[in-house]
Amino acid sequence: MLYLPDPDPIAARDRFDRVIPRGTMAAPIEIARIALFLASDEASYITGAAIPADGGYTAE
Repeated sequence: MLYLPDPDPIAARDRFDRVIPRGTMAAPIEIARIALFLASDEASYITGAAIPADGGYTAE
């Protein structure tokens, strides 16, 4: 299947936001904070964990 970009990016974003329980996509800083936490000493005991950053999408 060929992927074609949505001709209306605003409408595409609105459709995407409606399927996320939180109601909106993450801001880049929110994803960056997860990466910074995992790189910090506070996460030194975490090994091989999956940390979904999806606004609750996989919890439904």
